Amino acid sequence: YTYGTRSSDQGRILRSKNFAPGRKRFHGGTVSDYPLAFLVLVVFLRGLYLTVSSYLLRDAGRRSSVRYPRKDSRLCPDIVWACTTLTHKCRPPLLWGASGHIQTAYNVLVGHVFVPSPVGDRQSLSTPDGCTVTNDLYQPQHPTSSSLFFLLCPGIGNHSETFYIRSFVHYLLSNGHNVVVLNHVGTLRDVHVTGNRLFTYAKVGKRGSD
Repeated sequence: YTYGTRSSDQGRILRSKNFAPGRKRFHGGTVSDYPLAFLVLVVFLRGLYLTVSSYLLRDAGRRSSVRYPRKDSRLCPDIVWACTTLTHKCRPPLLWGASGHIQTAYNVLVGHVFVPSPVGDRQSLSTPDGCTVTNDLYQPQHPTSSSLFFLLCPGIGNHSETFYIRSFVHYLLSNGHNVVVLNHVGTLRDVHVTGNRLFTYAKVGKRGSD
């Protein structure tokens, strides 16, 4: 091959691959696109920082306001005077403790991925009104002399198989504690409802379930 032929062939190859001078391509984008993308990213991160910081820090450092139901009573002022933490400035952690929504989002994204599955002993109790109440007993593998007994009553509609309950039970077991979890009536799939009511927090005596 002659130098002229080789140069012309290389020129055709470069033009066919869009490698023209000044417009070098990287994965479908030109070099001139990257400064613009970087600028957009900087503006977005700056706006996100200002939004988050203003939301999280707007109440930081404020003292709690104490209101007394009766101004002529000396009991409440004495309690506030004795409990100095009631009037301390609120300084939560910048990100984690300043907003419960962040903790909820973290639990949704991460807490539902690596969920432990502790194995417990399920016990069933029959109430006078015909309902079946179940409790799950969890015992640690290595109990200690300082082991405690925890009784967990989940939120309405939850039970021992709920993700956050399983995570908490696993944490207590890993520290050598015993745990009992109340399963609300009608929340477990494999436990049939045998009475004429579901779970309740109040007036259980009138329903004959105490």
